[in-house]
Amino acid sequence: MTEDHDREEPLAWFDMHETAAPTKKWRILLYGDLFELEPADGRPYVIYRDEVPERVQKFESGLFLRNSIMVMIGKKNTVFQLSPDAFSAVNAWIGPPGEEDLQWALKRRLKWVTPIGLLFVFGSLPIGHLEWDPVALSLGLGLILTARLAKLWPSRSFFLLDSLWFACLAANSIWLLTEDWGWWRCFMLVLQLLCVRSGWREYRRFAPHKMNGAAEEGQWTADDTDQHG
Repeated sequence: MTEDHDREEPLAWFDMHETAAPTKKWRILLYGDLFELEPADGRPYVIYRDEVPERVQKFESGLFLRNSIMVMIGKKNTVFQLSPDAFSAVNAWIGPPGEEDLQWALKRRLKWVTPIGLLFVFGSLPIGHLEWDPVALSLGLGLILTARLAKLWPSRSFFLLDSLWFACLAANSIWLLTEDWGWWRCFMLVLQLLCVRSGWREYRRFAPHKMNGAAEEGQWTADDTDQHG
């Protein structure tokens, strides 16, 4: 933290708490080029604006998390619950997503798909008593290829491809359920449909008209809302 920041007053500040531990109270203070997280006891943590794409995720209207942010503090991700007004102010301070946000979102979304793709590939091979499964092989190779290409040419289209992959998996699960009902398969179907939904939401979030350069949402000041809550 610089001396200039020591003398600077925050544009706004808001109280919040950890989602997993509501008794743990925090305060978020918004400055021009950074925000600060202050626990009720302990030292504060500073997140600079250029660190936001890597260290901060927003959850505005999810099924399980609403008006929440997840911040990487050290090596740990902590989810904070904010009031609607506080979330609106933080969301406006962060502004519309840019190319760096897209790259980090793709990295977070697709970092786990290569192991899953490899499982599908090996599971499709006629090894031991297993039978040849071309559908599983195609799904596995498609997932691996999607992850590789996303690193080379970041594009929101890969969120759509990812959603289509899970949609194919969900369709297969529905067919299996019609043949042999099982609670585990039903649970996996729900997870697959949630992945379809989240991928589609990410695809829409990075629409060209919503990204930096096409919107001025990021030009936020304390006049846009109450200064504290």
